[in-house]
Amino acid sequence: MKLWCAKMFKRVVIILTALLFLQLPLFIQQYEQQLIGHVAELEWQVQGMKDWSAQTGKPIDQTIQKFLNSGDVDFVHQGDVMNSVYKRWEKLSHALGKLRQSSVFTRPWIFLFYSNLGIVQATWHTFSLGVTLTFEGVVYALVGMVVGYFVYLGILRVYRRLFPVREAKSEKRNVNTNGHV
Repeated sequence: MKLWCAKMFKRVVIILTALLFLQLPLFIQQYEQQLIGHVAELEWQVQGMKDWSAQTGKPIDQTIQKFLNSGDVDFVHQGDVMNSVYKRWEKLSHALGKLRQSSVFTRPWIFLFYSNLGIVQATWHTFSLGVTLTFEGVVYALVGMVVGYFVYLGILRVYRRLFPVREAKSEKRNVNTNGHV
């Protein structure tokens, strides 16, 4: 019975870890969709600023700098907003490009390095669990199974330290001098 429970527990841990790892490509995919929306909105705003700058014959960075160097506080604040929007657009566009160019094996690392915390949190709030039947999903599930096996071994090691197996003691007989037990 103990052996059966141990084998079943091992299978459950491996399967749960594989399912957990299967969520990663789905989360990254849903994050990418949110990122695309943010970049598209910022692109619209930046394009408007570029068009406006082109009408004055200046590149956008010079127009933003003109606002920032203005003596009028209202214009300086507008320059801060413009600069913030432009920098955010550059950063998120770069992150989206990197994410789209990543491979199955580099994707989680690119995600970790270039992800935006605010968009990650928004993705988390709307995240839907699922199972993906893609090559990427299969790779992550296999990695999850390997990790699950090692998690199981770790749990087993902790369990054995907390609850050591006692060896069966052989019955020792006290024999008195006359040979009776």
